Amino acid sequence: NDFIRRSCVQLLVLILTSLIEREQREITDKVKYNLFFTKSNDVFRQKETAKLYKCGKNADIPEKLMRTTIQGLIYSMQFEDSSISNDACFHIEALIRHFVIVDCGFYVSPMSELPFVNDHNSKMVYVVEAMISTFGLQECNIDKISAAVFNLVKIGYETATLLLENGVKVTKLPFFVLVARELQQACYERSWYVKSAARNVMKKLLEYFPLTWIYEHSLSFYKSLLYILRDLENEVSFSTVKLTHETLWTLLERVFFEDSAEVNLQETLSSRESLLKALVRDIISPFKIVREFSQRTLGRLAEKFGKNTSEVILQIVAKFEN
Repeated sequence: NDFIRRSCVQLLVLILTSLIEREQREITDKVKYNLFFTKSNDVFRQKETAKLYKCGKNADIPEKLMRTTIQGLIYSMQFEDSSISNDACFHIEALIRHFVIVDCGFYVSPMSELPFVNDHNSKMVYVVEAMISTFGLQECNIDKISAAVFNLVKIGYETATLLLENGVKVTKLPFFVLVARELQQACYERSWYVKSAARNVMKKLLEYFPLTWIYEHSLSFYKSLLYILRDLENEVSFSTVKLTHETLWTLLERVFFEDSAEVNLQETLSSRESLLKALVRDIISPFKIVREFSQRTLGRLAEKFGKNTSEVILQIVAKFEN
């Protein structure tokens, strides 16, 4: 059994290696040159190359093969035989570092025109989709597979931080935008174990990532986590519902009670206001579990603010009317 697994992992590594094209010399030099400028200023946000290009869903055979190969390697990371799991882990981590390094060069440079951006972004979409799609492998251990995916995202973040030395710029990279998007979509999948794994990873990232990333995706995370509450309310997966409550409160605590000098005041206020509006709106939700959560949360927030719950609600309603 272990021999077959070890052979399969080696085959997957060979396939994956053959699918990653070697960059041309001039492109490699250009990426290195671009990385030299990444500490200069913040104009990269306005550049065309900083935008997330949309890629079609019609994947050809190599890209489908890449997705399946990545799924197999991530799945192999949960094997008890350390020689197999370590081998799979080493190669998949190298793949994530590869894409994040190229991502830094393409998207964070103040230079406006870079070749092969779409091709790189297309492959990166399949890498992130493959990572998150492992949640759907029912045979997987939810805790192990979600921990493996979190560690891969963490490795990507650490790699980018070493290059850019700026957590704010790192969280704006398309790789981490894609991770947030795919996690949100996983919360809407039908299977409870996919929702549970996505929630696990989301909670770890909410505790680990800087506030800029959380502010950017706070409302989308709030809505996707609320969907888990609604959808699994009458299901057998009670622990997932309980843990989702905890994840939602982790999100709200970081948004409302944590400040950072790296985040401008307007971004902070915008994120807090959008979440407060959503909470007030959910007081009259047709779903009982959502109404109860909204009422309890507004009560806890009002207590933290040193105000009465009705005062907080009236302030938000006044903004609605304006």
